[in-house]
Amino acid sequence: MRKLTDDLLAAYEDGELSEEDRAFVDAELQRDPEAQARLEAFRSVSVLVRAAHADGAGTRTELAPPEQEPQPRCGGPVRRISGTLAIAVIILVLAIAAALYFSMA
Repeated sequence: MRKLTDDLLAAYEDGELSEEDRAFVDAELQRDPEAQARLEAFRSVSVLVRAAHADGAGTRTELAPPEQEPQPRCGGPVRRISGTLAIAVIILVLAIAAALYFSMA
């Protein structure tokens, strides 16, 4: 019997599955509310990751030519709060995912 894995759910969320695999995941999501909750956790993490990349996090910083001093990065209290909030949300999502995982075991 085939099992719905986290890898399948992540690929489903990213649109990387074949038609056959997508149909299998769709059927499992219709049948299993826990699978729906797991997918929702993946979606939450995906939204956070996309938001972090949209803010410029994770981008490579190019080195300035030797004759120029690098400009200091401006980040006021709002930027610090939003970063802290994003980390708190990620931790919350991971805690929910872990609770769901361990409740299934």
